[in-house]
Amino acid sequence: MRGQLPDPRHAAEDAAVSSLHHAQRVRRKSILPEVDGIGARMEPRVTRLHSRARAAIRDGQYDLATELYNSILYRMPRRGDVSPATIERTYLLLALHEQRKGRVDVARRIFNEGIVHFPHSTKLLVALALMESKNGYVDKAIKLVKKAAVRNPERCAMVLKWKIFQPEAPTTA
Repeated sequence: MRGQLPDPRHAAEDAAVSSLHHAQRVRRKSILPEVDGIGARMEPRVTRLHSRARAAIRDGQYDLATELYNSILYRMPRRGDVSPATIERTYLLLALHEQRKGRVDVARRIFNEGIVHFPHSTKLLVALALMESKNGYVDKAIKLVKKAAVRNPERCAMVLKWKIFQPEAPTTA
């Protein structure tokens, strides 16, 4: 293959693949140049990205904040350099950010993706439950809180005391 001319029958396909690879490189570099070539100490960089996202939200730059969170979750190499707790927190922050923007379906997808990666995360389960309860899905919220309580009863004790999560008392006539 080396030194051979490209097959003209596949020129369009080769051009499309080359264009796609170029677009992916440009997109990744254009968002966060310092993300490329990350070495062994990624945790402090992720912390800075979280701070930049919070600042972007304060400044009303919501799309930038979304891109910063997405860059942590989907564009950074996974080498074990970032603690699972930090990645879990990023899922939470991105989902809450999308929820505040009114994009409940996107927030729900991000919460669920985070729960797939961190199935024992009471933070993600309870936050999703609260979002579901706010949006009228109380039964779904109760199931999520009960699931979280089985995994970590101490952390869920306060939430379980909320009226919405209490069983209905029978009414007397």
